[in-house]
Amino acid sequence: MTESGYGRDPQAGPPPEDVWQQGTAPAPGPAPADWPPYPGMLPLRQPRPRRATTVSVLLIVFGALGLLLGLLLLALISHDKNQGQTVSGALYLSAYLQLVLSAAEVVSGILVLQGREWARILAIVLCGLNVLGGVISLFSGGGGSGIFGIGLNILLVRLLFNEDVVEWCRRA
Repeated sequence: MTESGYGRDPQAGPPPEDVWQQGTAPAPGPAPADWPPYPGMLPLRQPRPRRATTVSVLLIVFGALGLLLGLLLLALISHDKNQGQTVSGALYLSAYLQLVLSAAEVVSGILVLQGREWARILAIVLCGLNVLGGVISLFSGGGGSGIFGIGLNILLVRLLFNEDVVEWCRRA
């Protein structure tokens, strides 16, 4: 023991050499053919495809924007009601429906990121509903926002049906 009580004893000799410097550490590379070494162990998972990350981030971002839009809609409805104006029940229904669908879109984006197949299917259904909403918006005078919504959701559906994304979600 040293005089201070800390560290290595100077009489114990030099510290052992680092195994990485000796060259005895295993070389990085693919797993051996007998992987996994123990029964019941799961093999290592492949890295997430870039398209799965892209579609997940888009779902999360646009779902969060939808949540903000739903909250804004509720605030506007509340303001109108407080000003003594008559507020239709359909407006409340559309605001709450917006919140529920947007929350589901955020959740599906997070779970597609983790590779859940059912979340991918949910995201496809939600994008289909968004396309329907875009068509309704287009015919009710929405113009550019309807076209943008339709195009964006068709892109998301195409990404969700991409072979890499499908394989990612089926392996989970």
